[in-house]
Amino acid sequence: MKDPKTNRSIVLLGLKAQRRLCLTGTPLQNSLGDLHNLIRFLRIEPWTNNSIWKQCVEVPVQRCDPCGILTLQTIMKGISMRRLKTTVLDLPEKVESVINLELKAPWDQLYKKNHEQFSIQFGKNRATGNGWNSAEFFGDLVDLRQLCNHPALVMDDPGTKYSWTESSKIVNLVQDLKVFLRSGINGRAVIFSEFKRFLEM
Repeated sequence: MKDPKTNRSIVLLGLKAQRRLCLTGTPLQNSLGDLHNLIRFLRIEPWTNNSIWKQCVEVPVQRCDPCGILTLQTIMKGISMRRLKTTVLDLPEKVESVINLELKAPWDQLYKKNHEQFSIQFGKNRATGNGWNSAEFFGDLVDLRQLCNHPALVMDDPGTKYSWTESSKIVNLVQDLKVFLRSGINGRAVIFSEFKRFLEM
């Protein structure tokens, strides 16, 4: 239902029902347009009205207006339910350890350059009050995160072969796994990542 102009969206929006429910695994911050289409399907008034949505939510959020962001958060709090890991998995209490790693050369310089460009672009837009595309913002932010994981995740050069040793994270992870395996602990190590390609490495 991303595009309200597609036949699928038109048919779904026209359905007659006493109760409505949306189930989505897509992060809602991808696009305010995506979210608005879901709200239109749920028929949450007055937010189905395009002019009200743009005036009170879309435009203010794009301009980083705190009032617009608060309005959006209030709407989502009233209509959404989140499924947490604790509701579907029987996991022990989480213990977090923060490990600071240095990016390997030359990727440290590439990250620094990309981070500066990101800060200048979106910082300038925020300071001047100009709106910015949320999808572009989060896309660039994900690129920075992926570069921290491994350069192959963001480099557009299919012919180049990369080694897992070029990733400081993977090198540190392998070392930790070796220590775990040598410890003799009767347990299992589970590795999570948002990025499928990173796990494939």
